[in-house]
Amino acid sequence: MAIFSFFILIISTYAFAKKPYCEISRLSVPPEVHIIGEDHDSFDGVKNMPIHEKIRAILFNGASESKFPLATEVGSSYTGNLYPWDKSSSPLDKSKRGTLHGIESPIAHGVLASYKFQNMLIWESSSEFRVLSAAINFIYSSPIFSKAFQSLVSKLKKKEKSASYHQIVRQIQEGVEIIKNSALPSNKATDEAYKAIPKMQASPEQIRFFMNDLHKEVVTIANQKYLGYFGRKSLPFYLEKKDSLLIGKIGNTYLKNSIYYDIAITRRDQDFCDQIANLICAYVPSYNKLFVLVGQKHLPGVQKCLEKLGGANLKVKSFMPKTDEDIHKITKLTENTKRNHIVPLYNTKSRTDSKKVK
Repeated sequence: MAIFSFFILIISTYAFAKKPYCEISRLSVPPEVHIIGEDHDSFDGVKNMPIHEKIRAILFNGASESKFPLATEVGSSYTGNLYPWDKSSSPLDKSKRGTLHGIESPIAHGVLASYKFQNMLIWESSSEFRVLSAAINFIYSSPIFSKAFQSLVSKLKKKEKSASYHQIVRQIQEGVEIIKNSALPSNKATDEAYKAIPKMQASPEQIRFFMNDLHKEVVTIANQKYLGYFGRKSLPFYLEKKDSLLIGKIGNTYLKNSIYYDIAITRRDQDFCDQIANLICAYVPSYNKLFVLVGQKHLPGVQKCLEKLGGANLKVKSFMPKTDEDIHKITKLTENTKRNHIVPLYNTKSRTDSKKVK
């Protein structure tokens, strides 16, 4: 139980972890790590969706019954990511989560979402109400969005704003309460919240004005509190089309080695790796396999990071399932994942064996 108590502590601070809880390169019998990728760019084309859905069912059902540990970026169905910091986002009943763990990055994901919302408002026509609907859930579920909204509300008392601006704020607050009190998964609760809100009097321009203010708050908080985490002097605002090249997000594409790319891929690769490493440490005694489910763009970075941590001691395999044969392969892999007996963390004792790396 002690190791899982410590694991709870890890979850609360994972986005800023420098080292895993244990020395992976010295583990007695580290579990095999199987990283399974999904083509998130082709979901609209639904080419591989049936295969992905079947694989998700295998992995989520098995992990919910504690047959094997699963570290996942995504939820069990096409309803968005699985956020470990947002209890309502799990599609599973809380008592049935078993060895299922969300590994999404709370800060990186929040900043990324804010850039995405701004990108939609700038490049897509008539997107205002869709963006505001999505923002309601983020204001409820994302730590950085919640702080940004609270900061915005506190500033309203000191600044004069239009009646419609205040109405947007009130309706968001009502929507957040609906999601908070709903037993539904957060994506469905968001739909219910949006339907329950009276038709807004605010114009698309006023919604844009509000979302711009919210975006500024998100980025300002990121710059004030998490700048070292992003490894930059500052993150810029995304308010006009001319900012697109600076951010590196233009419509549905983003530029490699841009600010957006660094947050979406590089930063999150490291966060995913940190979380997976801590799960490896936690499950060494009981399981001989650990599964990871992420978008295919994260496969190379996450695998490279884990191999660097584990060295020759850790077996890391990855692949992109594309056929029914791959479904059969994963089914076989998920068999016989529990150890016959509890194994020690390390082969030999030393002063570092019980040392918890902070």
